[in-house]
Amino acid sequence: VDMERVWFGVLFAHWIWVGPLCMVSSLVSIGLVVGMVPALTAAAAGIFILCVFFPLGRLIAEARRRLVGQTERRMKLINESLLGIRVVKMYAWEGAMQQRIDAARGLEMEHLRVYLLLRACNTVFSFAGPTLMAFVVLVAYTQVGGELTIQKTYSIFAFLNAIGVDAVCMDIWQ
Repeated sequence: VDMERVWFGVLFAHWIWVGPLCMVSSLVSIGLVVGMVPALTAAAAGIFILCVFFPLGRLIAEARRRLVGQTERRMKLINESLLGIRVVKMYAWEGAMQQRIDAARGLEMEHLRVYLLLRACNTVFSFAGPTLMAFVVLVAYTQVGGELTIQKTYSIFAFLNAIGVDAVCMDIWQ
């Protein structure tokens, strides 16, 4: 475990209990502002988003494991070539060693590309979640006959942005 992850653990460990508490309080506050039907639809949208987050988190963890394993294999190759540099030079194996290291680096780059793509998808869902929930809440509120005002819309967005901050802070763990 690298120290950056440990430091993030120290900084963001409290989001394990604060995050869900803030999410529930934000949904209750939305229910008080616009009614329970839009708040429940926001909760359903949030549950849908969480159902996307959990498998994506597992995929990210698996991609990270593969990336770290491939990086270790490449570093082992480099270390072996450096330790045996005299033998490599004596038998003119520089080209063969370079090809092996390049092949390992190519595999590592492929794993890195997959990992970064999954992280990018996770980040998009983190920031798009509150927007999707706002859309669902506003549509549900107008469908039950509510009249949108600036105050209600602003309040909804403020509560949902609080949920977005929770989601982003809890995303640090992946």
